[in-house]
Order: sequence, then C-alpha cells, then structure tokens
Amino acid sequence: MRRVLSFILDVIDWFNTQMGLLAGIIILIQLIAVLYSVVARYIFHNPPLWGVELPSYLLVAAGFLGGAYTLLDEGHVRVDILYLRWSPRTRAILEIIISLLALFYITFLIRESWLLAHHSLVNNMRSASALRWPLFPSQIMVTIGSGLLWLQLVVRIIRAVIYLKSPDSPLGRKLHCLFSKI
Repeated sequence: MRRVLSFILDVIDWFNTQMGLLAGIIILIQLIAVLYSVVARYIFHNPPLWGVELPSYLLVAAGFLGGAYTLLDEGHVRVDILYLRWSPRTRAILEIIISLLALFYITFLIRESWLLAHHSLVNNMRSASALRWPLFPSQIMVTIGSGLLWLQLVVRIIRAVIYLKSPDSPLGRKLHCLFSKI
C-alpha cells in the first residue's frame, strides 16, 4: 500500500515539475513577445496590436501553472527565523496546519475561477481590446493552476502525516530532508 501511495505522490510531483518547466517556457515566449513588441514600437514605429495583451495572458498562465512547482521546490515565502528554531516534527505539524488552511482558500479559488471561466466560455466573453481575444483560455489557467497547487498541498499533507507516524521508515527518512531543510 505504501509503495502505491509513494508512486502516486511521486507522479504528482513529476507532473507539477513538468508544469514548472512549461511555466518557464511560457516565460521565455513572453520575453520574446515583449522584446518583439518593443523593437516593433521603437525601431519600426509599428507596435503589434497584441503587444500588451498577449504577455499579460502569458503571465497569468506562467504564474498559476508554476505555483505547484514552486511549492514542491520550497520556493514559497515563509518566516525562516521562526521555522529554523523548531524541530522537524514541529515543522511537519506546522506544514499540515498551513497546508490545510491553504487548501481551504485554494478550494474557493478553484470554484470561483471555474465559475468565471465557464461563464466566459458560455457567453463568449472577449477582451475589450481591438483583438477581442476570448477570455476563457487565460481564466481557465487560474483554475488549472489552482487545481495543481491543491493537489501538491494534499501531497504535502500526506507526506507530513507519514513522517509523523513513522519517521524512521524509509519514506519517513526521505521526508526528514523535507522537514529539516530550510
């Protein structure tokens, strides 16, 4: 049973790592789009119509798709001055509490972003710019990215519980690194 659970958790980690890579690629595309827009505006005096809107949508996609990877990679902000003073066991308990609170918030974000995206899709909502791009693709990125973050938070809670139950098991020793590092 533990092997299956460990496999599932590792698959979720792998998938969120891939989404982090995708977010990085999106940032590169955004960089190229902004660079092209600047060159077209200041050198050729012919800015593209999408010069501001496309990078904005790409920023939403990169930010939300990369959120779960950031959590996985311990990239979110925390008050290390307090965190470092606690034992790995206390850190694991704290991770469970914080992750549960985050799950509560993220659940509402998923629901509301889905309702907004669904409304935009059904009503064919478009941007107010000259291009009139559909709003659904960027809005659904919020839902997808929040869902991935929700999954990663669940993985974090499961790992913390496993660590608290059996810190000396092979999986517990592996997780000790998570709760003992900065």
